[in-house]
Amino acid sequence: ERIKRLKKRLDEMVAQKKPQQSIVRLKKSIKRLKSRISELKARLADPSEYKSTPETIATTGSSEPQIKRLGDYTYGITKDSLKKILPFLKGSNSDVRVAPNRNGGFRTFLVKPQSIFYKLGIRSGDIIQKFNNIPLNSAQETLDAFTKSKDVTNHTLTLSRRGRSLTILYKIE
Repeated sequence: ERIKRLKKRLDEMVAQKKPQQSIVRLKKSIKRLKSRISELKARLADPSEYKSTPETIATTGSSEPQIKRLGDYTYGITKDSLKKILPFLKGSNSDVRVAPNRNGGFRTFLVKPQSIFYKLGIRSGDIIQKFNNIPLNSAQETLDAFTKSKDVTNHTLTLSRRGRSLTILYKIE
């Protein structure tokens, strides 16, 4: 219903020849709302993914990495699976959009509910700030952070979600 209201408002703005800037902001609001709705539908489709009990989210039988949810913000990943995840992080990806945040870090957009990033606990709107306590303010810093932590058995990802700071722990098994 909210999308209908926003679309109606958009039509009114176009008819009144409002500034393009306002129309673009409204279109972005509609896009964010649609993304949030798809996330919520995924939660309803598989509510077990959101319990804090250990469970396998992705299996090794497929080409996807094996990721186990060990707690609210704790995930277990095998070394082999970590190797499968790295290509997802390097190249351009249709599962997530990432852009530099003006206050530092990177903001995530359009994280698809069935994507590897979603399974790793990353959501649309998150601002990724640190990896293993190394600030991520540029592409070079991000690359350096991943390179320095090749042989580490526990990784942390510090992010901001809806104004709250969160730390996600990834245990490499």
